[in-house]
Amino acid sequence: MGSKKKNKSNYKVNLAFILVTVILLILATNLIDKNHFTTAQDALKSVYEDRLIAQNYLYKINDIVYQKERKLLYDAGNSVKPGNESSLEGLLDKYGKTKLTTSERRKFESLQENLSKLAVLEKDFEKGKEVSEMQTKDVLQNIKTDLNGLSEIQLKEGKNRTQFAQKSLNTTNMLSNLELGFLIIIGVIAQFIIFFKVNKKTGKMGLHLA
Repeated sequence: MGSKKKNKSNYKVNLAFILVTVILLILATNLIDKNHFTTAQDALKSVYEDRLIAQNYLYKINDIVYQKERKLLYDAGNSVKPGNESSLEGLLDKYGKTKLTTSERRKFESLQENLSKLAVLEKDFEKGKEVSEMQTKDVLQNIKTDLNGLSEIQLKEGKNRTQFAQKSLNTTNMLSNLELGFLIIIGVIAQFIIFFKVNKKTGKMGLHLA
């Protein structure tokens, strides 16, 4: 009787140990998976908010600059749409609020500086003052260079963030496979612990139903 109670007690202890181990393993891997999923989600969100939307801002800024170029170089007085100045300021403000890399911030500051120079030339033009065509072309070319540089940064950073997100997802997938492997191993061990025992007299492994 005492032996049976002892075996039953050992069985409960072994079973509890296995269940706790499995639960802890699942909790640990879930926490790690959640962290990697959050990282991937943030990276993809950044691609949309700080790269795709920012690229759209650049496209609209470039369109406004093109209209200004027509006005200053080809005297197309009606080419600049009403409200474009406030629209340009709004686009620059929105772009400045996105997450900028160090090189991107320098390029953006250069763009703002060159747009300010262009605004001065526009005011002189509107007042009927003579505006140097060469100077205008130089400023416009600098603006285009800044916009092209910023667009290239969007592509590069967007690609980097996407690869980072993919790496996090790959890590999550690997950990999930490891988790499954550990669970299988624990399950096999559990079979031996719960259903088998070594016969003390013969030293042989035998099936023991608790």
